[in-house]
Amino acid sequence: MLARFETYPSFNPLVGELFFEDPFEATAVADTSFAPPLDVAENGEEIVVVAEVPGVKKEDVKISLEKGILSIGGEKKSGARPENARGLVSEQHQGKFLRTIRLPYEVNAAGVSAELADGLLRIVLPKAEAAKAHEISVR
Repeated sequence: MLARFETYPSFNPLVGELFFEDPFEATAVADTSFAPPLDVAENGEEIVVVAEVPGVKKEDVKISLEKGILSIGGEKKSGARPENARGLVSEQHQGKFLRTIRLPYEVNAAGVSAELADGLLRIVLPKAEAAKAHEISVR
């Protein structure tokens, strides 16, 4: 059986239309929205979430965990353009983002860790003891 795989179900690359005022300049509506792509994996001990957030500083990322829902939000600020420079092409996403994930298991909130390196945000959520698999012996 084949099933369609949606890579970015909430991805909206451009809000608005492009207006070409001069042949070398494309202007888009400033309010673009984007959602960083995520990978979510689990093993017997933990759930690991990896989000691509290139160009986002760690102080611009907010992570919260409440009632089994992990929220990853932040803001990607525009790169510095040289003074008196005219933009010719602008394809980089910027602005605020928010991703939420309903976790399939209870996690130990006190043990959650997050690290941002090389544009990848890695969040490790250790499973709560009740969510871990336990072997039961038969008598």
